[in-house]
This record gives sequence, structure tokens and C-alpha cells, in this order.
Amino acid sequence: MRDGLGVAVAPAWFISPGLRILDDMDARYPLGIAEMGIKRATGAATPILDVFISHIKAELNSTALAA
Repeated sequence: MRDGLGVAVAPAWFISPGLRILDDMDARYPLGIAEMGIKRATGAATPILDVFISHIKAELNSTALAA
């Protein structure tokens, strides 16, 4: 992407020097609604993993609401 060879769908925090937001593409080709899921192996539940997944879900929800 940095060398002009690709386009990615990514959150705003992903933008770093050398990358830019293509506002005109967003206006012409809106992405609509996307869904994401979290999958973990059966029996992989641990308190730290539960906290981590809760944090990820909260961050994704707050980002979606801010958009």
C-alpha cells in the first residue's frame, strides 16, 4: 500500500505516514455495514482471554458508534 500498489479497508488509527484516506472512493463506493466475529478454540476460555475479548468488543463498538 505504501508504494501505491494496493488499497485496504482499515480503521483510521491504521493510517501512518505514507498512507492516505481515499475520500473520493468512499463517496463513490461506500462500504456499507460490515460484521466481524471473534472465534476461539473450544475450551480456550481463561479469565485473561475473556477480558481481552471484552476489550476488543468494546473498542470495536465505540469505533462503530463514532463513525
